[in-house]
Amino acid sequence: MRSGTVHAEAHPVHVGRSLIAVRTDLRDEAGTLVGRTTQTQAVLTAG
Repeated sequence: MRSGTVHAEAHPVHVGRSLIAVRTDLRDEAGTLVGRTTQTQAVLTAG
């Protein structure tokens, strides 16, 4: 995609005590899926 607007929508795939996985879909103005990413994040506790 070289021009226009991209819309991102994120959904949790897994939510645990120590890890969270999130999938983000990227769509163009027509609603066509142009990209997808999955990220994993560590959950840190204070103390």
